[in-house]
Amino acid sequence: MSKGSSNGCVWLFLIIIFLGALMWLVGAALWLLQFIIPIVGVLIALGLAVDSWSRVKQRRQAERLAELSRAELVSIATESEYRLNEIMSKWDAVARTMGIGTAFREAFSSGQATPELVQLRADLTRAERVSESLRAAIGNAEDADKEELVDVIEDADQLWATLTERYWGSSSST
Repeated sequence: MSKGSSNGCVWLFLIIIFLGALMWLVGAALWLLQFIIPIVGVLIALGLAVDSWSRVKQRRQAERLAELSRAELVSIATESEYRLNEIMSKWDAVARTMGIGTAFREAFSSGQATPELVQLRADLTRAERVSESLRAAIGNAEDADKEELVDVIEDADQLWATLTERYWGSSSST
């Protein structure tokens, strides 16, 4: 044999080894893809399900909003304002009749307010602010957008539920 023909065999052998290694890498990649593709598919399906759920929720809220008339919204807003004012009047009655209001003011003026008192003060301030926004929304019900009125009502109801649960230990109305 001549030296040139054995050199060609070596090159042919190296090319076959290279193609074999390349095919092995392609096979390994395909083997990994058989596990990755179903996982990615499930994640995409979950993402689509969450997206569709949120769109259905938005559509239902829009339908509910369209069904409610302004008079019903004003009625609901008035009831929400009444419930918040009821909580604030209970606090005022307790503060006046049991002397708690004086101790409350003294604790803040002396800088010895506990975190519970700070939370109570923040809750009462928020209740007053939400009650004022409800009153303003009721006064401007003719001009106000329905969505704004519903947002104010939802804020008031969430605050009422929070206050009721935090200070009376239940989420039911009294």
